[in-house]
Amino acid sequence: MNQEVKKEGSEDPIVMTIKNEKGEEKTWKRSECNEAQLFLIADLQPIAERMKQLENEWNHLEKNKQYRIKEFQDIDAKKEKETK
Repeated sequence: MNQEVKKEGSEDPIVMTIKNEKGEEKTWKRSECNEAQLFLIADLQPIAERMKQLENEWNHLEKNKQYRIKEFQDIDAKKEKETK
């Protein structure tokens, strides 16, 4: 049963998923797309991959920034405590 499901899924895979502003997703299977749409999907794939890389890099930098801001504030609080 599981093998049949996998086989069926691989014959007509989902090739595009778009999430709207409400967070709802719409998906398209390969069979639902025409040649122009499949061409655009091929163009979008490297863009989406790069955006994911940038998102991961951004998250890493943001975490690093927040850590340093907290450390700075902790040092400042300690400094103020020592001067009182």
